[in-house]
Amino acid sequence: MKHIKNLEWHYFKSAEEAAKAAYLALQLDCLEAGEDPKWEVQIYTPEESQKRGYTNGWHVVWECGPDGWAVGESMRMVSGGVTPRWGFCETHWGFDLTFVEEEL
Repeated sequence: MKHIKNLEWHYFKSAEEAAKAAYLALQLDCLEAGEDPKWEVQIYTPEESQKRGYTNGWHVVWECGPDGWAVGESMRMVSGGVTPRWGFCETHWGFDLTFVEEEL
């Protein structure tokens, strides 16, 4: 999980940029865990996410990752002391993050 944990969420300019960085980081973490990121890590646009029944945001999933990895990441984002200018993140199942654009 070293790649996702090294991301500084407040540096990204949009939810899309943050989600795409998370997706790449999770692919690397997945590969290092001995899994195939082609099958285990997904990213969905806000439109695709909404069609799948989630909120309207960029949805990143690593279902076979460590238990509750996304809960820790969403909490790290909130408790990190610097709020991302693009919005916030939420998790639905503990193995996914939805990056939501929020107008400030």
